Amino acid sequence: GSAARAADAAVRKRVARALNAKNTATGDTVMHLAARTNNAHVVKELLAYAPDLAARNARNESPARLLRSSDDPHVRELIATGGLLMSAPLPEPPRGGAGAAA
Repeated sequence: GSAARAADAAVRKRVARALNAKNTATGDTVMHLAARTNNAHVVKELLAYAPDLAARNARNESPARLLRSSDDPHVRELIATGGLLMSAPLPEPPRGGAGAAA
């Protein structure tokens, strides 16, 4: 009912606020970090919470700029469409962790 919707909205608001919090040393938000990983699955999940893609870090980088410069075509597609591919499936990430060959 309406109480559940209100609770859901409150949780989403808190998550969005946490996502936009900046690291005091680097100025990075969680979205800056996700953009640097080139992990379309993480980026896609974070976009569901409407993070601030224009937030600037200490190096004057925004998550939007980092995402646009990504070499991952799935990340580039997500940012090009404003994250509107929330329901579109993505290919499975490479097996073997971060060091696996793509």
